[in-house]
Amino acid sequence: MALTSLAGMTPRTPRPVPFCQSGFDTAGIAYADLKHLEHDPALVKKIMNKRQKAAERDAGMFSPRLAKIGLDVAGLNAQVALKQAQAKSEAANGVFWHRQQLLSTEVHAVKEAYCTQKAKEHHKECLEFSITNLRKDQRKEAALNDPDELKKDRAPGKDSSMSSMQYFACEESSSPEHLRQKKQFTKEWLLAQMEEKQHMHRHEDAVNKVHDDESIMANQARTLAQQAMAQESKEEIIWAAQDNIRLAQERRERQQAKKHREQDDERAHVQKVMDHNLERAKHDYSLSQESPGKKIDFKRSTYQEEQQMYDVNAVIVMSKQHAGDREAEIDRAYMRLGNIVEGVLGHREQTLESSRVSNRKRLEEDNQASAKMKREAQLDTRRSYLSFHPDPKE
Repeated sequence: MALTSLAGMTPRTPRPVPFCQSGFDTAGIAYADLKHLEHDPALVKKIMNKRQKAAERDAGMFSPRLAKIGLDVAGLNAQVALKQAQAKSEAANGVFWHRQQLLSTEVHAVKEAYCTQKAKEHHKECLEFSITNLRKDQRKEAALNDPDELKKDRAPGKDSSMSSMQYFACEESSSPEHLRQKKQFTKEWLLAQMEEKQHMHRHEDAVNKVHDDESIMANQARTLAQQAMAQESKEEIIWAAQDNIRLAQERRERQQAKKHREQDDERAHVQKVMDHNLERAKHDYSLSQESPGKKIDFKRSTYQEEQQMYDVNAVIVMSKQHAGDREAEIDRAYMRLGNIVEGVLGHREQTLESSRVSNRKRLEEDNQASAKMKREAQLDTRRSYLSFHPDPKE
């Protein structure tokens, strides 16, 4: 996956905060949304503290994603650039080794073509030698299948056997001189064959040695390349770990410095507020800069404000009492309604129960009457069956 730099992000402009912790501007004038809280400086201070913290938090947010990540953008950009350079270096190394592999493949192909050509030439030479020196008439068994044997047959001569008092041409080969020449020719032929085989073996050994040397060199080069790649990968991992440790240390130092700054700012703000309160304690009120002669920021309420506060408190107490009385009246109404519903349901249950009891008794009486009539009918039927009086119906 391709890595992209974070430096190109456009940071979000933080919201300007032209107010101080006390809720008043540099001229000592309160904002319009806090003028109704001039009598409660503690509440104003609490609200302005929250606004200040929100402004500082917004000022540190370059983008929503970076606000969640909380990392060093410059450090991440450096790592991304380094990763891209390493990726390009690895791609260049891959291209180099790919070319080396193609070159090695071509060398082996040329070598295989050369060996194949030499094998073809050797086979061709063997065929030519066979055609030239190994014809049918030059073989040892050619005389057994010679169609012209009768034509070539000669009359007996001086070499005929003693038993027939004749000599044959084949007996000339049994002479010592002829046998010596034959042995010498066989020896020379065998030596020539041995020399040719030795030359062939030496040539094959030389070719195999060249192939082995090339294979050993290629294996050594591949082993060295793999070792170098492993070493580079190990060094890269070590460097990345060290870089991460350095970034973590820098982040801890920044957080610690930020914490110290916040503590210093908090102490400075507390001291400022304390000094402001001590300065205000020297005077009963302050004069407005917008309206000269107007008294503001009283330490205590006026008589009208105090009476208004009492009236407001009385109204609040009376409203709470009325609300409590209304709730009690509603509870009593619900209780009466519940009692009425409970009585009605109880009476209905009693009525249904009495109706069920009466219906059950009536059914039992009807069942008893039906059973009695059935028993009487069965008894009459049995008596009539056992008696000898004829049935009047029949």
